[in-house]
Amino acid sequence: MEIGVSNTTHSLFDLAALQQNANEQYHLSIQLGLNGFSFCIRKDNIILAIESYHHALSQLEETLKNHEWINKKYASIQINITARKHTLIPASIFDTKEQKNYLQFNHNRSEKLEAVSDRLKQIEAFQVYGITVPEQELINTFFPKATIRHYGSTLIDSILQQKSNTPQIYIHIQKKSIDILVCNEKGLQLFNTFKHQSAEDFIYYTLFVCEQLELNPDEIDCCLLGEIDKPSDIYDLAYKYIRNIRFIKRNENVQLSPVINQIPEHFYYSLLHQHLCV
Repeated sequence: MEIGVSNTTHSLFDLAALQQNANEQYHLSIQLGLNGFSFCIRKDNIILAIESYHHALSQLEETLKNHEWINKKYASIQINITARKHTLIPASIFDTKEQKNYLQFNHNRSEKLEAVSDRLKQIEAFQVYGITVPEQELINTFFPKATIRHYGSTLIDSILQQKSNTPQIYIHIQKKSIDILVCNEKGLQLFNTFKHQSAEDFIYYTLFVCEQLELNPDEIDCCLLGEIDKPSDIYDLAYKYIRNIRFIKRNENVQLSPVINQIPEHFYYSLLHQHLCV
């Protein structure tokens, strides 16, 4: 059964705009994981190109070697890693030397990972996550000077910019996992990742979080983001159990060129907001 996560890939370029200036005036943003790769090219706050792939990293190297736009020089390169093994540590107790231990304490160790972290100033915490060997090798080969962050750090930073005096639940939907963020007037209350294989898994974890945090599904404002289609099994179940449901809107400082502005606003959210969260 289709659960609603889009399998669509995009390859959209405003070639006229891209060819107006030297490459050094453009910025490259990338989202990278073991089962997917996407990137966008921007000048200032205008997105001029976006492309995505669903194949594994082992199939990606050949594509990158011959890609016309990936191999150009850019003013900056930023990479979001879509690592599912991550944990938030309060800044008051964080110790760089303990990063591996933080991950091992919270996650089963099934692969060799390099433990790294991002500082999240808005919540006075560090996002600790693991980069796999294949991911690190690909970065070293093609993007050795890139700035690297966890995609969750971008989600947290960008969502906390949307100030609200009432509780909000944000659900970032990916092909095999969902990220649930809960915010209130004091800031971030929860950020966690759950595996899912069906729409029933999705609604189970969503209602579980509501129960644990004593949030009323009839009152909570629920915002969906990620590559999810409407209508879909996920959306239909969410609409059945949660009264106030909507799709997220892009920050006003993220604008797509009119030539490529055919992507739903809730698609590629963390990729398109990278430059606002460095």
